[in-house]
Amino acid sequence: MPPGTLLVAMGMAACGRMMCPSSLGAAENDWSCDLTPYLWVPTVTLESSVPSTPGEGPEVDHFATHLTAGFMMAAAVHYRAVGVFADFAWARLDTQSTDPTIFYTAIDLRSDFYYSTTAVTYRLP
Repeated sequence: MPPGTLLVAMGMAACGRMMCPSSLGAAENDWSCDLTPYLWVPTVTLESSVPSTPGEGPEVDHFATHLTAGFMMAAAVHYRAVGVFADFAWARLDTQSTDPTIFYTAIDLRSDFYYSTTAVTYRLP
């Protein structure tokens, strides 16, 4: 995980717990929240070549890509009908050469993908 990701997740969980205390009565508790961890598994299609080299360059089947880590969390906090929604995702893919040739001996590529979404929401009556 990148530095701080676990800290952000723990902060979101603690904030969600403070915003939605279960000890308040139903009439006093206008707050609601949802924390939803999830995991999606990306697939990668890789096409590569080495320009200006004699003979064959690397082919697609010379590489293997694997999901090595990921963290996804969606959170929503509502006060009555108005709320805030946040979604964060991070995935790490590692690509390695499976069949080295004379053009390359080893390729190890690490790719980190991040995205986040934040929105203001309103619940219709």
